[in-house]
Order: sequence, then structure tokens, then C-alpha cells
Amino acid sequence: FKGTLNIGILSGLKLPAIVQQTLTAFCEIYPDIQLTFENHNIKRILSLLHKEKLDACFIMKDFIPESEDTNYLPLFDVPKYLIYSPKLFPSEKQDITVADMKNEVFFSLYEDDTDYTRPLIQKYCQQYNFTPITRSLPNIESVISNIEFGKGIAILDGLTTLTTAEKIEKLTLSPPHTLCLAWQKTPKSSLLPLLAQEFQLTFAKE
Repeated sequence: FKGTLNIGILSGLKLPAIVQQTLTAFCEIYPDIQLTFENHNIKRILSLLHKEKLDACFIMKDFIPESEDTNYLPLFDVPKYLIYSPKLFPSEKQDITVADMKNEVFFSLYEDDTDYTRPLIQKYCQQYNFTPITRSLPNIESVISNIEFGKGIAILDGLTTLTTAEKIEKLTLSPPHTLCLAWQKTPKSSLLPLLAQEFQLTFAKE
């Protein structure tokens, strides 16, 4: 087997060790198959996958559109957090919940208004009886900077790299995310099933 597989990874996402080890093992088994990686936001990754510019991607199940065109392999659960600055609340306030965030801006990672994650944020907040204010930002750095200054909050996964100068707080949300390997049901590359099989074998052991 010989060729190249282009793999998408969400911007800011740090792949856990077991995923990196599986990719390394795949390369050792198939030394003539090259893996290349691209980091993009959710919309860009899904667009490239649909256009077959990416062969597969690592993405959270919540972000995969309900479509007959996409296959996905659930790998494992990932914690889901609401990230906020302690500047938003008095130091004596205890037992903070999502309901306490009803007047805050919820940031999401998009470069325009066609934001697939807004409906997910709105649906999540319905159980707390409020409609969230949402705002799209182009990258994870912009989201973190605004949170640090107390300008809003965000729902992020436990694999997102948080590099901050200021202290930020995490509120664990339920249910968690699920990290998946996703690809088109009719993949352009005949090599893709080999990669999917390697991940199936690895995570069947877990």
C-alpha cells in the first residue's frame, strides 16, 4: 500500500497519547502511506471533508451533521467544560451553575455567521430556561483572550489547549463530548479503510 492520507484536526485540539500512538503504529505497519495533518475550525474541517480535500478528521460527535454521507467511529468520551473568568462573580459566590451565565456572551469558533455550534449552545441552555447570547470568534486564541478579560464564556472540550495568562475557571458539564474519527461513506482514497480498521482494533481493546 502506498499513498497519502490527509487528516483534519480541530484547531486547538491536543490529540491524546493513545490516538498519537495509534497513528504512529499505523505508519510503522504501512511505511509507504504518508499521513499529513491540517488544523481548522469546525466549519472548515467539515467543508474540506465534504469536498474530499481531507480524507478523515478527528472531531466531536456533536459537531458531525446528521447525514448519510458521513461515517464516524466513536473513540472515547471527552470532558465538556464551561470556561469562565472568576472576574464574573463575587469571590464569595459558591455553587456556580450554567443558569448563572444567562446574561453572559457565549463564544464559539467561527469566522462568519453560519455557525453550526450556536444551535447546540442554545439547545443546551434550554434546560436552564434561557436563550444564550452568542458571538462567533475566528480562533481559540480570541476566545481565551476575551474570557480572560471577563467579556464572555465558552463551552470547550477537555482536549482543547488552554494557554492563559489570567486564571480561568472550569464548570464540568454533562453529558461529555465523544471524540470520533470521521470520513465520507464513499472515501476517495482506498487507503482510508486501513486507517479506520487500525483505530477499530485499538479501541476495541480499551
